Amino acid sequence: MTGSRLGRVAAALRDRTWFGMPRELTWQVVVWLAAAGLAGAMMLDRGNGGVYAGIARGRVVQLSVPWDARVRAMPVEPFQPVRRGDVVGVLDDSVLEAQIAAVEAEIGRLRAEHRANRALLEAETHTRRSRWEADARSFDEDASRLAVALREALADLEYDRALLGGLEANAGHLERLVDRGHAATAEVELARAEAAATARRVEQASALVADLEARLAAAEARGSQFRGAAPAAPASDPAADHLTQAIAVQEALRQELVAQREQCVLRAPFDGTVLELHGRAAETPLRRPGEGNMRRPGESVGPGDPVVVVASERPVEIVAWAVEGRDAEIRPGLEVVLTATAPQRQWVDARVTAVGASVERLPERLWGQFQVPEWGRPFLVALPPGFAVAAGDRVDVRVP
Repeated sequence: MTGSRLGRVAAALRDRTWFGMPRELTWQVVVWLAAAGLAGAMMLDRGNGGVYAGIARGRVVQLSVPWDARVRAMPVEPFQPVRRGDVVGVLDDSVLEAQIAAVEAEIGRLRAEHRANRALLEAETHTRRSRWEADARSFDEDASRLAVALREALADLEYDRALLGGLEANAGHLERLVDRGHAATAEVELARAEAAATARRVEQASALVADLEARLAAAEARGSQFRGAAPAAPASDPAADHLTQAIAVQEALRQELVAQREQCVLRAPFDGTVLELHGRAAETPLRRPGEGNMRRPGESVGPGDPVVVVASERPVEIVAWAVEGRDAEIRPGLEVVLTATAPQRQWVDARVTAVGASVERLPERLWGQFQVPEWGRPFLVALPPGFAVAAGDRVDVRVP
């Protein structure tokens, strides 16, 4: 029985036919069935949600400025490695320099005007102070004159009072002598007249002293009241306040221009590599081959247009997509296994850090079948240290 089967196989080989078909066609059918089975197995595995396709992604920063500018120098070339802080582009700052000079000149003018107004205000205050002091001295002089007159009146009053006492005593003595017959009556009358005249002077002097005391008290009160209203420099001057505010506005403008001038020197934000620039999709047909790879000196850029692009040296995360219907198991903190085949076969444990809020289309290179778009929810996986992949490499994310 076995010999007959071997005979038939040998005959088939001699006849170049398998199972009644040419051998070449039979091989084609076998290869096609194997490929279909492998594709089906892959789709089944992905459909079960166990493995999700992802791409290693690094940091890519487009350095630009929010105003119209012109490139002065480009000290780097495409794919050149740079270190953090290296100058990767220099923009023309001549217009900013002119604006800063104009603002500084305006600040100088405003400060000069402020000093002139301040000097004028101080001079006016000094003049008013001098006038006030002169008026205060006149009040003091009035009080001083009244005080001197009061002292003289008091002295005269005391003298007249003493004299009156002596005259009255003398008149009394003469009266006693007249009674004894030792003096004439005329002498007594003369003494009484002198005493009466002195008494009138005492009365007048007392009235003068009282008047001088009242006038002196009034003068001292007027002087105290005047000194209590001493002129002082005004707490604020509207013109000076306006100039101060104008100076503050110009200084803020100068700081803004200086900050813009500093942004004209573009520096690498981290260690990485300079990438080529790529135009927008609508502009691509307008470019010739090789154009737009790097900005060149003299080229103009608009607000937000990239001047130079820097990419990190190694990827920092994996972005993967969970296919529709199987994304419920993906959540932040989920432990997964990363698998990569380039440059070598690797497995490493990792953790999901974030999950997207909407479904989006996968990149074409991750489609399971050619020209059949796939959709999924994106999520991020932190790249663990020691996982040797380059930015753009495919990485499979497996949920244990």
